[in-house]
Amino acid sequence: FFFQAEDGIRDYKVTGVQTCALPILWRDQAMIHLTQAEATLLGVFAERPGVTLTRDDVAAAGVAAGTSRAMDVQITRLRRKIEPDPKFPRYLQTVRGKGYVLQTD
Repeated sequence: FFFQAEDGIRDYKVTGVQTCALPILWRDQAMIHLTQAEATLLGVFAERPGVTLTRDDVAAAGVAAGTSRAMDVQITRLRRKIEPDPKFPRYLQTVRGKGYVLQTD
């Protein structure tokens, strides 16, 4: 996908998914609206593709504040929008006992 960060566009080669400065996701020619929280959460992971981020890392970025359950809910909602099959995530994966990682192609 293409994620537009404040300093420009970065291509993370996640097939078929694009984002832009507006909270909109493009997947297979379909436009999907993101909430500001979802766009911010995706941005945190897109800035460090392939790097496992702990819950503390994500919370320190000012995203998904609150309980662990609140973070789980936000991750689940984002997966519903970026994953072809959210039950078997390909891009935003859980690293058991550590956190989450955005996998790229």
